[in-house]
Amino acid sequence: MTAPAVPIITFFVPSDKQLVVYYIPSITGTKTYNLFYSTNGGVNWWQYNLNITSPLTITTNSINGLPLENGKNYSIQLVTVTGANPYTNTPSNTVIMSPTTSYKFTPTRTQYAFDLSGIKYRSRADTLKLQRQWETFEKVENFNNVIFQRLSLGIRNEGYYQYSTSEEQNDYRAGQQSHIARYPSLPPAIFDSISLQQVPTVTPLTDVPICSMSMTRGVVFSTSMTASDYSAQQSDLSIYKYVSTYNSQHKYQYLFPSNEEKMAYYRAERIVLGGM
Repeated sequence: MTAPAVPIITFFVPSDKQLVVYYIPSITGTKTYNLFYSTNGGVNWWQYNLNITSPLTITTNSINGLPLENGKNYSIQLVTVTGANPYTNTPSNTVIMSPTTSYKFTPTRTQYAFDLSGIKYRSRADTLKLQRQWETFEKVENFNNVIFQRLSLGIRNEGYYQYSTSEEQNDYRAGQQSHIARYPSLPPAIFDSISLQQVPTVTPLTDVPICSMSMTRGVVFSTSMTASDYSAQQSDLSIYKYVSTYNSQHKYQYLFPSNEEKMAYYRAERIVLGGM
């Protein structure tokens, strides 16, 4: 029986006393295997549950079975084996992770610096073009990795990277292919776009406050309103009512499609809260 392939950790999402780890599972060898993880670089192993698909949520220290501690670094490794002995197969790459409640978002994906390995007889212009494409891919994936972390924690007020031009998007795709060609020993899936990953179902970090839409009696406006101002205000209030209703009925926050709509919401919010 062929041993399962070595899993590869791609990135993780740190949160309160836990780590959500994304990895590329076994795609060769036997399809039936047990998954173990280590929090101290492969010295001690802890068997995971029957659900062995990516991602996995680590809450227990493999050394002593106690809960993970916020702010402490853990050297995470994964291994897949056909039996119950985690020492019979090669473990994954090691990634240093730390649970946190501060939510200071930084990229947690494996990053790859541009180098000139494999580039021969290229003009300076071609080399600079390859570097630009390579770094565009890294820039976009680092940005989207942070957004993915926010989405995984229920924060829905920012979106994935928006390309400024079609040329930038083409640079991203070319850089993605350059990564795949530069590391033929790695599964191409390791360079899949993070924005295509399925976001786990979570409870938002904070509950959405429920604000009354009614104005307090006795409110006196200091200046009169023109018809156009009144129409704009009613439009803002309509957006505010829709977004507030949406947020109170869904576990995820409403994701504004544009900055204009977001600003309209906040203008109406100041009006509503000012009259309470």
